[in-house]
Amino acid sequence: MGMVFDPKNPRAVEIAEFLAARGRLEGLPANMIVVVGGDGFMLRTVRERYAPETVFLGINCGRLGFLLNDLPERLEELPGLILSDRLRVRTFPRIQMVAEDASGRTIEARGLNDVYIQRAGGHGCHLKIWINGVVVVAHMVCDGLIFCTSLGSTAYSFSAGASPCHPSLNVIGVTPICPHAPRLPPLYVPLESSVEAQVINPALRPVIAVVDGYSYGEIVRVRIRDGRQPVQLAFFPGHHFTGTLVSKLLIT
Repeated sequence: MGMVFDPKNPRAVEIAEFLAARGRLEGLPANMIVVVGGDGFMLRTVRERYAPETVFLGINCGRLGFLLNDLPERLEELPGLILSDRLRVRTFPRIQMVAEDASGRTIEARGLNDVYIQRAGGHGCHLKIWINGVVVVAHMVCDGLIFCTSLGSTAYSFSAGASPCHPSLNVIGVTPICPHAPRLPPLYVPLESSVEAQVINPALRPVIAVVDGYSYGEIVRVRIRDGRQPVQLAFFPGHHFTGTLVSKLLIT
């Protein structure tokens, strides 16, 4: 399926030009897309190019690059790594957002990393939260709420104070953003769970929903569950998620 690259990232442009020269990606599997950029560009590419059979192989030209492969020390080795028959293809779940706006319109989207709702103005969010039909918090005041996959637990959720989760685990993370009262701690629930949040007084305290960095505008209620459309990511031989988790996040 070829290669896509982030045109706003100078390093990504350089690497893409290197790979395009002299047909370096000839022999690429028909169902594979090589994604050159950072984590955000990978999330955008998955959103725009997703198909069940597609395999996304990322080349990190960003900062963290948790979803991608690091460049080898010798750039000449890169084409051979991409075309290696020892690539490891791993499947990761996405979570589905089913939201409702003030007009009653339904908004659906899926996130490989996370879904979050956050205040859209100067007032904090007032939320009611359910997990599997059980009211967890009847009225929480906060700046928002993050729902993440295990893969996405290393992103916004981690920055908001939650522990990163090993990517092999099938969970949904629930992380309040700057909770004021009550101070609900971050928690993880099984992937098959259903997590819901209702905005209290959305006319005065509007809330927006964002999925993998893309804003879907104001909402009044949201439900999160297993998206049932997993994503295939490819990694070079020797890639090790435990080592990556430690080296890029836990020990810096």
